[in-house]
Amino acid sequence: VCEVCGDILLGGFRGRAKVSGQLVEILAADTPDISDMPSRSGDDRKHGKYAVFWPLASDEFRTEPEDVEFSHNKINRRWVRATLNVMSGLLSRKATRPRKGEIPGWVYTIAGPDADSQDPLPQKCPRCDADYRRRPGWNTPIRSHRTGFQKAVQVISAALTREMPMEQNGKPARKLIMFTDSRQDAAKLAAGMEQDHYRDMVRVLMLKAMDEYWDSFAAALRMFAEFPGAMDKFAAFNPNLADGLPSPKPNDAELAAQFQATDYFQELSNVVLGIPSVNAAAKNRLTAMLEDFPNRVPLNAIRDRVKMEFLNLGLNPGGNGYSQNYYEIQVGNNRRELHDWTECYDWSGGAPQPLPDLPAQAENLMGKMDSSLTFELMYTLFQHAVRTLEGMGEGWVTLRHGEDADDAVVGAAETVIRMLAIRRRHLHSDSFYPGDTDDFPKFVRDYLEAAAVSESAVKRQFDESGAGASGAGYFGLNPENLYLVRNRGDGNGRENGGRRCPRCAAFFLHPTGAANACPNCVDARLEPSEIPESFDYYIYLSEQSGDAFRLHCEELTGQTDAADRPMRQRWFQEVFVGDEKARAKVNGVDLLSVTTTMEAGVDIGALEAVALANMPPRRFNYQQRVGRAGRRGAGVALAVTFCRGRSHDDYYYQRPESITGDPPPPPYVDVSSETIFRRVFVKEVLRVAFAELGGSDPDGFRESVHGEFGACGDWSERSHRLQDWLDSPNNEPAMRGMLDALRVGTVWDGGAGDAFCGGMIRWARENLVAEIDAVVGSPSYHQDALSERLAHAGLLPMFGFPTDVRNLYTRMPSVNSWRRKTEMVDRDLSIAVSQFAPGSQIVK
Repeated sequence: VCEVCGDILLGGFRGRAKVSGQLVEILAADTPDISDMPSRSGDDRKHGKYAVFWPLASDEFRTEPEDVEFSHNKINRRWVRATLNVMSGLLSRKATRPRKGEIPGWVYTIAGPDADSQDPLPQKCPRCDADYRRRPGWNTPIRSHRTGFQKAVQVISAALTREMPMEQNGKPARKLIMFTDSRQDAAKLAAGMEQDHYRDMVRVLMLKAMDEYWDSFAAALRMFAEFPGAMDKFAAFNPNLADGLPSPKPNDAELAAQFQATDYFQELSNVVLGIPSVNAAAKNRLTAMLEDFPNRVPLNAIRDRVKMEFLNLGLNPGGNGYSQNYYEIQVGNNRRELHDWTECYDWSGGAPQPLPDLPAQAENLMGKMDSSLTFELMYTLFQHAVRTLEGMGEGWVTLRHGEDADDAVVGAAETVIRMLAIRRRHLHSDSFYPGDTDDFPKFVRDYLEAAAVSESAVKRQFDESGAGASGAGYFGLNPENLYLVRNRGDGNGRENGGRRCPRCAAFFLHPTGAANACPNCVDARLEPSEIPESFDYYIYLSEQSGDAFRLHCEELTGQTDAADRPMRQRWFQEVFVGDEKARAKVNGVDLLSVTTTMEAGVDIGALEAVALANMPPRRFNYQQRVGRAGRRGAGVALAVTFCRGRSHDDYYYQRPESITGDPPPPPYVDVSSETIFRRVFVKEVLRVAFAELGGSDPDGFRESVHGEFGACGDWSERSHRLQDWLDSPNNEPAMRGMLDALRVGTVWDGGAGDAFCGGMIRWARENLVAEIDAVVGSPSYHQDALSERLAHAGLLPMFGFPTDVRNLYTRMPSVNSWRRKTEMVDRDLSIAVSQFAPGSQIVK
């Protein structure tokens, strides 16, 4: 599906088959080459093995791609007419009328010697011409047509969080633990869920700001209405104000305070008192507000209000992208200091305020935050051709125009705004590059021709309002000069009435006249339609889900830096020390994305709910996780498990009583294994011997769970002393005491085991040092700690599973700034070979 216009494309693996002696091409959901399946990666889609087909709605080829042929990276790409048999998958490259069972369309082709190794997804959408060729990273607008795992979990988790009280005992109470069985899933969920929640809050706060914009302005005007002649001065800007102001709101004082915090409140005072302006920009903004009252709302004013709401919640207004959260300052020749976005603001007072005398890098970061928030507002307004603010009946986007402007021209301009915005053609998009192209693109010209509206008249509206922007290759938008119109004319709710395309189902709300031609389908005519009353999740979020709230997510797994683990646990419990208290509003963690390590033994406080992003492996895992929920004295505790599309999850989804009520397997200890007995005996011999010889617990090896026996490099000078300790008759009673304690309850218990114990002592005296020598000198082991190397070799008990860990450093280590066990990710060697390979991505 195209993320811009929402149009559907079909993708399939290419295959060959003989039909009536001819070699034909087929498309399949999975690879038809069975022999290639073991070695083929599921995401290894190349043009030589994978094809994209754009189906048409009619039985003819009347609809053509916006750009039939284009180039990318100096390689030609082309859409070719074809038909697809929906039963057999037979793909025929022909322009003839399709036969029964076939659908017409266009297949994406690439020409050249390297065509088979190219990405099979087009860089431009055939319907809307969304162009991602210059976009860094994922340079195609085509996405898998599904709700992603991350978004589905976020929707459920946010709904669960809304059931909790906002505060309890003066502290934030909406706390949630999210369990997964994968470090990568936990890391992706921590980042992705916070970003998705941020976008939900952008929608909520944007509509709130739209609703309160004129209310706060009217409250400020009412403050000055008692001054003699004030209403006459207001009416000079807007004749509608001569009839008086709307009735006061219950929260008038709060609304007036919102306006008093703006730059143009002083200018309003100057207008009433007849004092000359001191801020030309603020005076111009105030003049526009007086003239527009109570209709259009400037998008940049919405952005400023949403930004302040985010700061009051303790959230970054620009989202949780890395480039919006950090800035670097050069320190010395080879070192850079990383600074957090929170260092740009003073958090000690009520509303956060920017700090004075910030470095240029911090000022640049704040500009990025504003730009990112503007992009998110445009994304919320225009997610794709059908999912827009206008499509949900909430309002529409317009530009500043005079009262004498032709309705048809204004309506066409508003439609052009929608067409450009859904294609991300605006100044704050990473796929738009400023340039000198000032002409409308072809899809806009085709629409204006179908709507019978003068292209020059519409272009004049963009030029006069400043809503247009010249681009590199195509025309775009300047969001700073766009306005929003809320669809709440009766004051009680959304008005009914608009136009809908019978072909693509896009809904158009603005009442002006040129909207009879569908801008998506061009040749389709819009029909009158009411706003549907069926439930829409995004309308619910905007109007019924309650106030915006913070959902600060953090990862807490085995790859989290050691210093961050206790800090994130404290912040989750709203416990702050030292300088952290000043930024408690920002630092508090609301959701911890964790793995199995958080099942037991880690203090995370009392919870009312937990969420599981997959079905746990065993019943005891499930029991440990859901047992985290249950605040003392609470009437109910919730545990929500999200079952993914896996056979394990599906099995327990169909049989929930098994994961909740099956009897646990009985614990057992193997008391008949001589190998296990010997390992424990060796561990105790080395512990006692090294303690007497004074060779244990050297610096750097205190944390080994296998024993504190020093480094392998020090073994040679200690081996002789250990051999003397073993051979000494004075130590034989101690070794017999160890064996007597270990053999209780085993097959060697009693007098029958005396010979076994004697043989074990002889083995230790004759072979133990030699076997340790062999392990230390073997090139097969790389562990530095002697105890860890002996455990891997099987001479000591292995506490946990044998591992061969490799580290991936997220920053080049340096002598001056390196901290042990930080800024790295570890994986077992068998996994690290692929996950740490060039081109792979690891999330932390």
